[in-house]
Amino acid sequence: MRVFAAMGGMMTARAVRFAPDGNDAERLLACQNDDELMQVVEEIEERWGLERLCELNKSWDALHRCFTDGDLVFDNGDFPLAHVPLGGVPLHEGADYSVCCVTVEQVRDVAAALEPLGGQWLRDRFATLTFDAYQGTGDTEDIAYTQAFLPGLKNFYRTAAQNSQAAIFTVDQQTGAGSSRPRLRPELTPAWPPAGVTRDRKSGATSSG
Repeated sequence: MRVFAAMGGMMTARAVRFAPDGNDAERLLACQNDDELMQVVEEIEERWGLERLCELNKSWDALHRCFTDGDLVFDNGDFPLAHVPLGGVPLHEGADYSVCCVTVEQVRDVAAALEPLGGQWLRDRFATLTFDAYQGTGDTEDIAYTQAFLPGLKNFYRTAAQNSQAAIFTVDQQTGAGSSRPRLRPELTPAWPPAGVTRDRKSGATSSG
């Protein structure tokens, strides 16, 4: 069981889900070592299209906890929700980076399981689960931030299922000055604060409307 430690800035690690075409998926699954895998990942990242991409920013940590049992562990929780942000076939063996693949068949099940879930479900999960070693605050702003990524994630899986595509998850666990991974594209990051949340300009505090 692979545990993702909260030490060393993991909460700042930014994750991505993308849907490769059939050829790219086969190339990723055929890689023999981490170096070969990362070469293929970086090649795909240089030419990926926005329609196949779901940037999760830092929300993947809380989302995985909500979709499972509150822990940030690779193989915890129950399928299909346990596969949403962090799950599937692990492709990278090193501790510095995580790459995993949700197969075409699994994508269909994940998409169906996500459809009925909304903001209230996510808030209930925050309220009932214990997030061990979580670096977020769990307050209204933290929940709203996490919730803002849920619609895009649902749409990503819905589209991938319709197009019979696999889903690849990547997150760089080497945060800080040494990281050379590409930064988020602003056009893919949900507006902040999200709809239904107001923010006090002086204190920065948020509240649900």
